Amino acid sequence: MIVKYWKIIEKRNLWFALSGLVILVGFGMMGIRMVHGEPILNLGSDFAGGNTMVLRFDWLNEKHKQIGHNPVAFQDESSKFIGSIRSVLGQFGLENSAIQISSDQEVIIKTAKVTEDKSTHIRDALTARLGPIEVLEIDYIGPAMGAELRNQSLLIIILVSVALMGYISWRFEFCYGVGALAATLHDALVMISIASIFHVEVDTAFVAALLTILGYSINDTIVIFDRIRDNLGAARASKQPFDLATVINMSIRETIGRTINTVVTVIIVLVSLIVFGGSTLRPFCMVLLMGTLAGTYSSIFIASPMMAFAFRQAGSERK
Repeated sequence: MIVKYWKIIEKRNLWFALSGLVILVGFGMMGIRMVHGEPILNLGSDFAGGNTMVLRFDWLNEKHKQIGHNPVAFQDESSKFIGSIRSVLGQFGLENSAIQISSDQEVIIKTAKVTEDKSTHIRDALTARLGPIEVLEIDYIGPAMGAELRNQSLLIIILVSVALMGYISWRFEFCYGVGALAATLHDALVMISIASIFHVEVDTAFVAALLTILGYSINDTIVIFDRIRDNLGAARASKQPFDLATVINMSIRETIGRTINTVVTVIIVLVSLIVFGGSTLRPFCMVLLMGTLAGTYSSIFIASPMMAFAFRQAGSERK
């Protein structure tokens, strides 16, 4: 198997450069947008402020009664219905709004900030195109509330990163915690860069996906670290000279099968949801898919080399 000849630790500069390139491009695009006075990220209404309408459409409820026993057929009708709503919103420059149909057949529409008169015109246009509607709720998220949500989300990410480093340091050694923290920061920065490059909407769902990816990545990292600790302990116990990079490369090689099987299984599920899950789930699953690839990459090519670097700096690789 080709992984037998991989030199993960020896080629750490290559792995760091690849990740650095993605991060540099992403943050470079954010800098360009800032210079032009544009939002550096495509913030959703949760963070940038906006309007949320919860509506009930008579047509949708009737259609659910008719074919609700056939989930596939109703999903197809729901996708077409969302497309019709998006077409109406496009008349007001709001075609990129988030549209979701709940399990109770309530339609949740999140748009950028609009005036009360414009909101009324939107509802009138929806009624003219799609039939009678019932307004269940209309909320407005102001800039202050959006800023508070952004700050809370950032705080959560920082606390999760610190907690993961603390757990790894307690479960293994501090040097392992350094590698875990590097991988966690890598995943967060890469995800933000990807959001910048592909103009992905950053909202509370994006933050939820990011936290999910951090948990997935650290789980894979722990598996590799556990094998490194076992092999390193055996090498130390032998009282024979050994090379730290060789031990880590061997450990990664021994766990690579498990890593590949896990990530392929996750990818199959996510791709299935992207293809068949409808427009509501698609953006969230695409973020998870990109994050899963980044998390798998970091657990192999970032966490272990950084852990080896910390060991050497501490001079404890043979203790």
